[in-house]
Amino acid sequence: MNTKRLGIIIFAIMLPFMIWANEETYVVKIAPRGMNKLFAGIYNVVDISVAGVPQSDLKVAFTNAMTQKIGEGSFRVKPIKMGQECVITVFVKDVEQEVGVQSFRVLALPLPEAYLDTEYKVDSLTKISDIPKANLDIRNNADGGKINKESLLAIKGITAKLATYMYDIFDTEPRFQVLEFNMKFFEKNGEVTVLHSASSEITDQMREKLKNVGKGTTFYVTDIMVQSSDRLRRKLRPIEIIVK
Repeated sequence: MNTKRLGIIIFAIMLPFMIWANEETYVVKIAPRGMNKLFAGIYNVVDISVAGVPQSDLKVAFTNAMTQKIGEGSFRVKPIKMGQECVITVFVKDVEQEVGVQSFRVLALPLPEAYLDTEYKVDSLTKISDIPKANLDIRNNADGGKINKESLLAIKGITAKLATYMYDIFDTEPRFQVLEFNMKFFEKNGEVTVLHSASSEITDQMREKLKNVGKGTTFYVTDIMVQSSDRLRRKLRPIEIIVK
């Protein structure tokens, strides 16, 4: 791809985030890393610059948001109310002139995914070979699937998190609290057993049931309710588990 064509593509991508002042003197970039929207209840990173103007000569005003400057041209922006726009206005101090303004929609955090959780925690330094077999089985099938009967008791509870690619948008990791969930077992006699947990952890009754479940059984984690940092309560999709 030649340089000219590459330049045209980059310009087309950045066009939605560039604002020309009325006098066509300044080119302003106001670019949330979440594209053209902001999410409530968490700090979003927004990059702001004016071509040819040092950052020290800029003043930035925000509505409907708490903000912190975190570097040259970067701000942490935490919208206060969903349904109201966050307006970002850029001024050049020397001329006391407004050179750019842009409004952004404030949305609820994206819906996370539910996962099986274990007591064995891993980090970037953990070797796969060091993870107990049962915990590794749960970790590899955290979003559901076929799990060995012997591994079921390694399940501690349910956790919720966003897809990995979403974390580049935010300055801090969004937190989701699992409030409650059910385990639903379909018995061989046709009956359905539903066990409830009023927290993120499995109950003693659930643990006892998992001890006695037979191979080939399919059960579900359902009615998973979470509350996110934007204070909304939402239900997540169920997890299907097949015992092998």
